[in-house]
Amino acid sequence: MSHTNPSAQSGAWSENNELSNKRQCCIIPKRYILTVLAFFGFFNAYLIRANLSIAIVKMIEPVHNKNNSSIYMQSAYNWNTKTQGYILSSFFYGYIITQIPAGWIATRIGGKNLFGFGIGLSGLLTLFTSSFASIGPSALIFLRILEGLSQGVIYPSLHSVWSKWAPSSEKTKMTTFAFAGGYIGTLTAMCFGGLIAKHLSWEWVFYISGIIAVSWTGLWLFFTAESPSKHQTITPSELSYIESNLLKTPVKHYIIPWKQILKSLPTWAIVVAHFAQNWGFYTMLTELPTFLKHVLKFQLDETGFISSLPYLLMAITLYGSGILSDSLINRFSTTIVRKMLIVIGTHHLSTQYLFHYAYFMQEVNGMLYLRFASLSTL
Repeated sequence: MSHTNPSAQSGAWSENNELSNKRQCCIIPKRYILTVLAFFGFFNAYLIRANLSIAIVKMIEPVHNKNNSSIYMQSAYNWNTKTQGYILSSFFYGYIITQIPAGWIATRIGGKNLFGFGIGLSGLLTLFTSSFASIGPSALIFLRILEGLSQGVIYPSLHSVWSKWAPSSEKTKMTTFAFAGGYIGTLTAMCFGGLIAKHLSWEWVFYISGIIAVSWTGLWLFFTAESPSKHQTITPSELSYIESNLLKTPVKHYIIPWKQILKSLPTWAIVVAHFAQNWGFYTMLTELPTFLKHVLKFQLDETGFISSLPYLLMAITLYGSGILSDSLINRFSTTIVRKMLIVIGTHHLSTQYLFHYAYFMQEVNGMLYLRFASLSTL
């Protein structure tokens, strides 16, 4: 005859109860916590991408200096426009390199860790911007290339995370909300970066953005998990819901038909559309503050504020387009919806309003046209 030890039974009940309480410790679904943290991850990534665009206006701005006999104008860095162009674009020299291998790396070490590592490292590097700038433009270009290399992994790695966390019915909304963080980050860098550079110093633009990014990395690594099944405090109901609603496809190994891909007209149509959208977006990101300062003669704080406005509209449009897209797909095919939004965003809105801007460069009209051009995020 077997006897059950009451103390052991009590201990098991206590352990199970503790685990149950631990799983129920937060009523907010863990997939939404992950989405919000991903939003702030992109916020930090674009904060770092955009900070130099606004800070460089102050770095090259002539200021009054005086010695015993005369007053003269001198800037912190005497870089010509060509050198400035190399510096502002150098981030993307590194950014393009790690895009493709990042997907493979994410399958090996996990998308969650790679996403956090990419943003955390770029935040750490941006803390040294003023030190590298003091060495010379080549050193600053090298630093920005390293930042680009570290951030090149963030989109592929987060797609790996979505494949495990985002139910098929919520995936569009979760991803567009997270990606909107990039536009809010750019808005913040432009708007507050100008104020920080004017009232503190341009160095603090990099110190603050770097500290925020490094701090976020700790939160991301602590509060998220690679998959729902590995999360310590997810509720059984949410775990079951996510796993039963993931878009599952059988894993098969194919020989990639590179020749057919390179000869495919739809492939090149996507490449051209993506190239055009990114060319406009990143040209505005890197050059708009300098243009507003030196061509339209805005003050630094005004330059930052005005430069930030397109990104507010982009963030709203991006999330709204996700909802609109889901609605239209219920009535039309996915192909028709995507073609329609691309044509409306890149041609009818972005291209036409930038064309008008080139001919009507008054301050008020110019800013209005830029607002509408930002609707390319459709």
